[in-house]
Amino acid sequence: MNFLHKSFLKVHGRLKSSNCVINVRWVLKVTDYGVGHVNNFYGLLQQHDPAELLWTAPEILRHPIKYPLGTQKGDVYSFAIIAYELFCHSPPFGDCDLAIPDILERIRSGSPLFRPKIEQSNISSTVKDIIETSWLETPEIRPTFEEIGTMFSEITNCRNVNLADHMLTMMQKYSTKLETEVQERTMELEEEKHKTEDLIAKMLPLSVAQALVFGNPVDPEAFENVSIYFSEIVGFSLISAKSTPLQIVDLLNDIYSTFDATIEKFDVYKVETIGDAYMVASGLPIRNGNLHGGEVATMALELLSLSGDLAIRHLPDVPILLRMGIHSAGSGQQHSTPLSAIFFHSLSLTPWGPQVDVPILLRMGIHSAGSCQEHSTSLSANFFHSLFLTPWGTQVDVPILLRMGIHSGRSRSFDAATGTLRRID
Repeated sequence: MNFLHKSFLKVHGRLKSSNCVINVRWVLKVTDYGVGHVNNFYGLLQQHDPAELLWTAPEILRHPIKYPLGTQKGDVYSFAIIAYELFCHSPPFGDCDLAIPDILERIRSGSPLFRPKIEQSNISSTVKDIIETSWLETPEIRPTFEEIGTMFSEITNCRNVNLADHMLTMMQKYSTKLETEVQERTMELEEEKHKTEDLIAKMLPLSVAQALVFGNPVDPEAFENVSIYFSEIVGFSLISAKSTPLQIVDLLNDIYSTFDATIEKFDVYKVETIGDAYMVASGLPIRNGNLHGGEVATMALELLSLSGDLAIRHLPDVPILLRMGIHSAGSGQQHSTPLSAIFFHSLSLTPWGPQVDVPILLRMGIHSAGSCQEHSTSLSANFFHSLFLTPWGTQVDVPILLRMGIHSGRSRSFDAATGTLRRID
């Protein structure tokens, strides 16, 4: 441009980024100069697309007839817009939401000064000063291209960088940046993979989740020795009617978060929760012989004792009552119908002399002919092992420490003082 301004043409007049091209030797070439002279010679009227005028200086926009060929200071203004595109990686006024005619009108008015915003932190202050000086409103105080060349030489310390060295440096920077980005994306991918695996592990049994993660097929499998536990909140419909949706979510989250933490102490697997229903199984997906009944029964009593300590935040006077049911099958004992146990109400303990009165603590029903006593032997072998049995609707007085034998030979102790179950030797 300095050479062009010193030639007989004097001005370019149409300088913009689309007129700056790179040849096969990576050398920048300025094109489209002298067209104004040809059109002026033949008396042709130049028609410009409004988008092409974004590089035009404000004084030329105000007086296009006065400056039909453009001016040298107008070329400096156009250079400033091109430099903005290069260093900010943005089209002219790319940060502006106005339509092109509105942008041109604001440039033409000149008050207040309207220019693209330079907000990139990676632009040196010297380059920013060159750009802002080159698009000043007053043409006379804009620098010449010779002065601009001198300022850029000071930035580069007059280094004459070889094209091959420059390309090698650029490739090294690109390679380093690419490696960093690949590493970051890989870490993000691994993090998302772990999140997905954790989510699958929470939704499915561990063996099934691992098979799905590794892409292995999961074949259906039959389990004969299994105990299943169900529970629900008594009067949940009435509680829901008095609660907002978020309060219901908080209530279920409080209850089942406590339950989830509790069942981790037992050899059980939480199958699912649907609304206020809570379903747990033992004996699958990892078989545990005949221990499944004892594990589920002891877990049920533990949850029953915990429910008495839980409270509804927005309804503190409403107790949390649980209705529980257990189904157990297998263990080699033949029964004409399944065995089941049903637990009603929350646990309520009141010291009464040397014993604890537990009304309606445990009700057990055997859905087959005969009395409970006739099935006590098979039940103890299959399910509870030395657990007390009573007919329907009766009340049981039990000692403060209720010992329940488990098939493994270990026992559990129910402590009325703390309302908890613990293993004992």
